[in-house]
Amino acid sequence: MSYFDVLDRIKPTGMQGHLREDILTADGPFPNVERQEASALVVDAGNRTVVTVPAEVPKEEAALDPDSFLTRLRGRLVGAEQANRNGQFWTTGDLVFGVGTVAGGPLNWLHQERRIVGALTEARLVEGGKQTAAEGWSLPHIEAEASMWSFLFPSETHIVREAAAMGKLFYSMECVSKNVECYGPNGCGNVVSYADATLRTERACEHIRAKASARRLINPVFQGAAIIVPPVQPGWANANVELVRKAGSNDKAMAFTDGDEALAAQILAFIQGPTSA
Repeated sequence: MSYFDVLDRIKPTGMQGHLREDILTADGPFPNVERQEASALVVDAGNRTVVTVPAEVPKEEAALDPDSFLTRLRGRLVGAEQANRNGQFWTTGDLVFGVGTVAGGPLNWLHQERRIVGALTEARLVEGGKQTAAEGWSLPHIEAEASMWSFLFPSETHIVREAAAMGKLFYSMECVSKNVECYGPNGCGNVVSYADATLRTERACEHIRAKASARRLINPVFQGAAIIVPPVQPGWANANVELVRKAGSNDKAMAFTDGDEALAAQILAFIQGPTSA
């Protein structure tokens, strides 16, 4: 079963949701839609009305449901204003610069560069506060969504689902930058190229060569991410990842209700039904 939404911008009423038994009738607005359930959810949100109705899906189209082939992930990719376990550091400005390079990057398995199991699909900068996949983390960070190719990697998908259920599924970002700064209380402020810092050449200061200070990656370019599962630990302890059960449904519901979380939740509850996970 799938659902579609109709926006009626003419009827300005209060924000109330109610069931309609007559929405799918011969005299109704959708006479050509085959009725599968005798109800529809009508939510009035400001200057628009969102009508969510069940519709029959041809079997050949239902078989192509992307959620049957993909595992959707959402989580924190990289944080600002605090060094990770590897001593890497980004300011909020650095993440503003780099967030546009995330989407489209490869998603690999445990940093095995030839074992690509999916792709990063979306990214946004979260300035702080409680988020779906970032509960309890208040510093700025990049939240990323990814699609894992379950139809190609069923064994890895099983491990991912088990790790997510235990709360031990993580991202680990992969990043390069134009320059690296010797940063933090043990840093000297010296700035060298990324290559000099990585290779620890003579141009790099003693702190960078010894990894005795934080290393700020200036103007970062994120080149992908790895899925991290136990017993491997991520470089950033707060890079938690969760499964997204309904691909895109929450974002669409939020868009249709102008960001009203209560109304969006009402629409999703109607779509998913009482027995949906």
